Amino acid sequence: PASAKNYYDMALELMEQENYEGGLFLLKKALENGMDNSEIYESLAKASLYIGELDEIPNYYKLAIERGAENYQNYYKFGISLFIKLFIEKQKDNNYEEVIKALEKAIELSDKSVYIYINLGVIYRILENYNKAIEYYDKVIKIDNQNALAYFNKAEALCEINSDKNRFLIEECLNKTIAFD
Repeated sequence: PASAKNYYDMALELMEQENYEGGLFLLKKALENGMDNSEIYESLAKASLYIGELDEIPNYYKLAIERGAENYQNYYKFGISLFIKLFIEKQKDNNYEEVIKALEKAIELSDKSVYIYINLGVIYRILENYNKAIEYYDKVIKIDNQNALAYFNKAEALCEINSDKNRFLIEECLNKTIAFD
């Protein structure tokens, strides 16, 4: 509908002026008036993030993906925003299955983003699956062998497995962390 498109266009103009609250208001009006495409959901997520309304962000990215915006950035943003929401809600018993699936789909679409691998490693550390976490940190190191964060996180995971047995490997990782930081 034409009015939905007008609301959407005005919302984008407000967001360009960094008026994210006004933009979010108009984006919701566009939604109420029948706009239902990936672009509106991506814009809703962006505006919500800027004003700190985090609860709906995972849902917005999921809807953007369902409406055809199946790119690695949206899967990554969906996975990370869902992880943050679950973590903030203190759902420690959560297995983060949906988060992991989204991040693995992001990797499938673009396997060169070290941050996807790092975040998967962090999630597996939270789940106390340290060997799986190390696998992801090793993938980062394979892509970028000077990534200090990957070496540091790997050292932490190795400490949890068996710090005495892995002492030299931990030391090597920490030395690389210092060298590359």
